[in-house]
Amino acid sequence: IGGTADLAELSLIQNMEALKNFQTRISYVVGSLSLAETFDRFNGAILFIGHDSMGGHMAALNSVPSITLSLGTVRPHET
Repeated sequence: IGGTADLAELSLIQNMEALKNFQTRISYVVGSLSLAETFDRFNGAILFIGHDSMGGHMAALNSVPSITLSLGTVRPHET
């Protein structure tokens, strides 16, 4: 989840070795959805894992369990 300003960080996340075996199970929507469309994506989801609380709040409003990994100042490539 994120805006077009987050695309550089998305590239770092997508290319992480630790995620290599899980790419088919991860959905990236950075820079491609409005807030309303992002909210709608939670409909039918079984779990949300993210680095920012916005997604966790959207998940909660859709009754989707979530895990938010926060490190103070959000730095997705470190999370």
